[in-house]
Amino acid sequence: MLPFSISSLGRRPKLELSELQVVLNVLPQAALLVDLSSRRLLLSNAKANETFQLEPDALTSIPLDRLFPSWAEKGNEKLEFIEFRGLNGRSGYARVTVSPLNSGSSRALVTIEELDDIDSPTSENERLNKFWDNLYNLANAAYNAELETALHLALEAGRDLLGVNILAVYRADESQPGLELCASIGPVEFFPRYLPPQDLTSLRRPHLWQQDMRTLSSLHRTARMNRLSFLATAPLGHSKAAVGLVAISDLEKPPFKDILSLTRGLAGTLTIILQNHMKIRSLGDQLQVSASRLAIHDAFESRVQEGLIVLSKSLSTLRINRAAETMLGYSNDEVLGQPIDRILIASQSILPALQQVHAEEKSLTVDDARVFRRSGEEFLAQIQIVPIMQDDKLSRIVIIIRDLSEQEQIREHAQQLEQRATLGEVTAVFAHEVRNPINNISTGLQLMAMNLPEDDPSQKTIERLMQDCDRLEELMKSVLSFAKPTEYVMEPVDLGLMLSRLLDRYHQRIQRANVDYKLQVDEGVPTIMGNQKALEQVFSNFITNAVQAMAENGGHLALKVQVLHPEDPHRPGGKVTQSLERRPYVEVSVADNGPGIPQENLDRIFMPFFSTKGGAGSGLGLAIAKRIVTAHRGTIKVTSFPGGTVFQVRLPVPDRELKSMNEA
Repeated sequence: MLPFSISSLGRRPKLELSELQVVLNVLPQAALLVDLSSRRLLLSNAKANETFQLEPDALTSIPLDRLFPSWAEKGNEKLEFIEFRGLNGRSGYARVTVSPLNSGSSRALVTIEELDDIDSPTSENERLNKFWDNLYNLANAAYNAELETALHLALEAGRDLLGVNILAVYRADESQPGLELCASIGPVEFFPRYLPPQDLTSLRRPHLWQQDMRTLSSLHRTARMNRLSFLATAPLGHSKAAVGLVAISDLEKPPFKDILSLTRGLAGTLTIILQNHMKIRSLGDQLQVSASRLAIHDAFESRVQEGLIVLSKSLSTLRINRAAETMLGYSNDEVLGQPIDRILIASQSILPALQQVHAEEKSLTVDDARVFRRSGEEFLAQIQIVPIMQDDKLSRIVIIIRDLSEQEQIREHAQQLEQRATLGEVTAVFAHEVRNPINNISTGLQLMAMNLPEDDPSQKTIERLMQDCDRLEELMKSVLSFAKPTEYVMEPVDLGLMLSRLLDRYHQRIQRANVDYKLQVDEGVPTIMGNQKALEQVFSNFITNAVQAMAENGGHLALKVQVLHPEDPHRPGGKVTQSLERRPYVEVSVADNGPGIPQENLDRIFMPFFSTKGGAGSGLGLAIAKRIVTAHRGTIKVTSFPGGTVFQVRLPVPDRELKSMNEA
């Protein structure tokens, strides 16, 4: 028998497809008869039908590219390692041989030898690419800030690199000795939650355990109990300072040759992750401490009353605090990098003092320095220069400026108070001594009037002199009242009721002056602690002054009692004591529509012996009123304009009333 050749099929004329089908069925490998011009299937043998799940009756409806997606790229030639796809979704790689039946025919025999995936160059490339991807993922896991996420990513990459399905990471437990399971892949029951400290000692070096070996640790005993074929472990950290452990195994596969080396590589990455996390946590703790210190520093620097200027070693300005900004008139941004002699200008240059501190590295204080603000205004200050040392070397220089202008004002005010106290004592003695001669003169005038006839012309002169004596007597009483401060006995006072009774007392006098009046007392006005007689003297003075101001043309007098709170947006302006700022107060307003007080007199009306009534008044009424209100921890404010004057007295609400108001 002559040997059979594929090429001889093309030399036989009028060879039918049925004859070719018989030949294809003889071939041991999968074979197809195709039309290369139309890329259509013509025939297939049983092996090809099995490989591609073909139906012979429907071959001509299936294009060649459907079975071999890359046929068009390869061309009609020997196609080794080409991908194929069956109609049922099965895919793989095959060595394909294309043999035209003859040179003039478009028909060709295609034989297919299916290959295992491991023999495919494409699969090998994919595995190589996957290896590098997993290696990259393993290295990149160390950059994740979250410890749990970083460990999980590293274990996933290690699983794919090593081809195992059981991995666990243990780390040193901060709360107790031993190791704690912190990340794992695979069944949880294969890993104890805790490992005793001796396990880390037993496994301080990379170790591969198998079923035929004795157990060295509780981890090995767990592996034997779960019938794991092997357990590879490697410590995390250094051999003398281990911080954890990595364990690797698989449910089915035995250990491969380089399992221990790759486990050590994975342990190195996991060590970096744990060390990075510890560094990040340590840096986070340090950052919190630094942020806390900075917040305290900023709070102290912003609230301290002294001006602070921070200088570099070259005496250029690095920073000033808010107090220094207020004192000197410069903002922090303006002074940045400026020489100190352009910012801190004094009547006497401080550069020699700064140079001395720079050279000797000792603090220096300049007392009673005259410092100029940006506006040119001068103020008294104490300047303290302090060197800041770091590692026994000069790092910064801090200038502390203490504004003494307020202390100077306090000292001057104290001197004035001392002088006024002395003057008060002298005035009191003087008034007491003068009252006796006045009484003697008044008595003598009365005797003279009794001894002269009633129609004697001297009677009018005597009467006028006696009126002057009475006026001097009242003036001396006022002087004594002003010169000797009184210790008032405080008791609850209802201001609304007190003012109502006071107006009833002055009713006839107010009507004679053709003045109508109105008192308005808001609801819920609490009582205040005060001396009723002293407060009656205050408001009697206001009412009398208002009636006298409106006596010529008549007018209206209005009194209002109300409670105001510090946060009240309608709260009237004016200087209020610090104690009043923190609590509600009762305000009494006394308003009239008289001619008003000239603006040039407003700042003087509370001064002793100042009067706008000519010789009709002593000039002590408002001064005494202010002293009484001050003794009650209150304030007086006056507002005046042509056509009206308003006096406002503010008195604090006592603690017991404040508690009742808060409960209400």
